[in-house]
Amino acid sequence: MRKLGIPVVMHRVVSQSTNLAFQEIFETDFRRSNYGFRRGHSQRQATYHAKAIMKKGYEWCVSIDLTRFFDVILHDLFLKLIRRKIPEKRMATLMERALKAWVVIDRELEKTTKGC
Repeated sequence: MRKLGIPVVMHRVVSQSTNLAFQEIFETDFRRSNYGFRRGHSQRQATYHAKAIMKKGYEWCVSIDLTRFFDVILHDLFLKLIRRKIPEKRMATLMERALKAWVVIDRELEKTTKGC
């Protein structure tokens, strides 16, 4: 079962702000054909793109679903990769705090080391 922490308002504000900043920073790293969970990209656009490349003669189209990927990603590895792209220490600290926020399991606080 996936552990879920219910964020307080401050965590939500930080999370949304970080998300917006990260979208701007990392958007250039994605190919035009990446449609998953990106602002301004939809399933319909992905379908149109697949049809367009089929018309060009391509016979294969690959769709990947990263089921449970974000449930098991290691915090330290994730933060290391983030720091490569974003040297701003305060941003990395905010991200680390959000990732390592404790969760409540059976009315007990539990520390997390993976998942986001």
